[in-house]
Amino acid sequence: MYLFRHALLVSLTLSVLSGCASHPKLSAEEARLTRLTEDLSRRGDTASAVTLYERAVVSMPGNPDMLLGLGQAYLRNGDPKAASETFRKVYRLRDGDPEAVLGLGYAALLEGNTERAYALISDAAPKLNTYAAFNLLGITATLTGNFAHAHEAFNTAEALDKDNLEIKSNQALAYALDNDFPNAIQKMANVMASPLAEPHHARRQVLILVLANEDQQAEQLLQGMPRKERRSLLGQARRIRDIGDPARRASAIGLIPTFATRQGAHA
Repeated sequence: MYLFRHALLVSLTLSVLSGCASHPKLSAEEARLTRLTEDLSRRGDTASAVTLYERAVVSMPGNPDMLLGLGQAYLRNGDPKAASETFRKVYRLRDGDPEAVLGLGYAALLEGNTERAYALISDAAPKLNTYAAFNLLGITATLTGNFAHAHEAFNTAEALDKDNLEIKSNQALAYALDNDFPNAIQKMANVMASPLAEPHHARRQVLILVLANEDQQAEQLLQGMPRKERRSLLGQARRIRDIGDPARRASAIGLIPTFATRQGAHA
């Protein structure tokens, strides 16, 4: 696993079983399944959530909201193929459903089809108009080397959730990959000044400094870390720096976004 695997984290917005509002009347069992799947999704028990969503879909056939929840559970459980099949069913039931399109884009991203992911997420994000959708758009734009669009998407995401450190640090890394190091370093410094900054933000700051050829400053930040871990972290950052193509450099970081059930959640 890459030491910088979480260099770009995404909090992907999902609707969680809003089918309760669109279904005329739920039986006691249907209501119970709905509550259980929501709770399991929040707690991250993905395998159990998939099983319960599958039962719920059998109990409520043709309910697009329940199918949407199942597709999202498949994504959290690492099954983009099953997720895509389920999101297509939602799309057929609700033509143009932007959450289904976003889910299809996320599944394409997990399967390594970044161009298709970028096209789908570019379509869905403005319709959903959530910080999570625009954050994901910024990440896919970064992966495809469309940095101008990435910065625009991250700016929109940040406007929708101005205190979200993940969005800020994602954009800092996008600036660095676009060779705009002054903005990258300043943006990351702002993140690290927050009391809510986490260890993965510190690793991201080191990566950005190395990309900017500020190795000495990066090494100073790592004082106190065990020597072997420090050398490994700096070595990997330098190998990433040596990759010439910005999009390939982004891919080398290992930025497969995390998948969450609520806005603001992240791994």
